[in-house]
Amino acid sequence: MSKVGQIERATQNRIAQLFQQQLKYRYLGNLEKEEENSDQSQLPVASSKLPVPKNQSPVSRKPLPTATENLKLVRYSDRAVALSGDTRQLKDKLKELWGSYNPNLKINGQSVKGWVFSAKREPQLRQLIAS
Repeated sequence: MSKVGQIERATQNRIAQLFQQQLKYRYLGNLEKEEENSDQSQLPVASSKLPVPKNQSPVSRKPLPTATENLKLVRYSDRAVALSGDTRQLKDKLKELWGSYNPNLKINGQSVKGWVFSAKREPQLRQLIAS
């Protein structure tokens, strides 16, 4: 790594430490070698009224079938799924799957509390819900 890269890494480490210690953020680790590393990979869609490009159809926000009735797993965007319902017992496991809790998810025009995950985590979430 070049000297500039080393300085940059040291600065990033200091910023991460500040966020953890002062602001009480949870550190998810260094994702630079993670496949599909993108700063937009887990951003939730703010509104269902966003314009849809002409070559794409709108994302369906219908609940996906799950084995647990009080939990709803829905396609939140092209690249994310959301889990809503009483998730308190699963909180630690949801964090292990890199879930991000959001008390103001917009699903079918309603504000609900839930977790947002990369769509890649959907099979693991289904398995967790089924168990």
